[in-house]
Amino acid sequence: LLHVVLMSHVSSLVLGTCLGVVSTAAVFYWVLPPRKSQDRSTQAPVSSERMASLDEVIRLLNRCVNSGGCPWTASVTPSEMVGWLSSECTEVLQALDELPSQAGLQKLSLELGDLLFCTLMLIRLVSREHGLDPELPWVDALNKVKRRTPYMREWGDGSLAATADHAKALWCAAKQRELQK
Repeated sequence: LLHVVLMSHVSSLVLGTCLGVVSTAAVFYWVLPPRKSQDRSTQAPVSSERMASLDEVIRLLNRCVNSGGCPWTASVTPSEMVGWLSSECTEVLQALDELPSQAGLQKLSLELGDLLFCTLMLIRLVSREHGLDPELPWVDALNKVKRRTPYMREWGDGSLAATADHAKALWCAAKQRELQK
């Protein structure tokens, strides 16, 4: 029982961290950033070519997970996928250590792609095994970011966060309120 509880907490931590990395905000803000010279607040909508790439990844995942697709993917469980996600998180951390070299940046891009793919795969596996609406984690991530960043002009409540420490404090306070409910 202790092992199950511990693994549940570890799985929640890894899953929460990884889903946070690839939340809707991350996909459109980090994975598809504007050029360095552009202001993010005035970024144009994501190009149809980039959205097509994301759609293609989703179609590929669905093909792999559905019966008749990839034999390994068809048999892997969500719990096993969390182990792969944990491994990919470690590889991302290792790739970050190789920055700012061009080779390090290329390695990081590959590892972030693996992390993204594994996270999307986990969502699809949980959908297959437990009936989760695959859009729900995206919506939950988006709503969480909005709730925990009230200082953002686009959706906030007028709160101010002049420093990174203050922004972090507001995030943590919002998280504590959510946990107490």
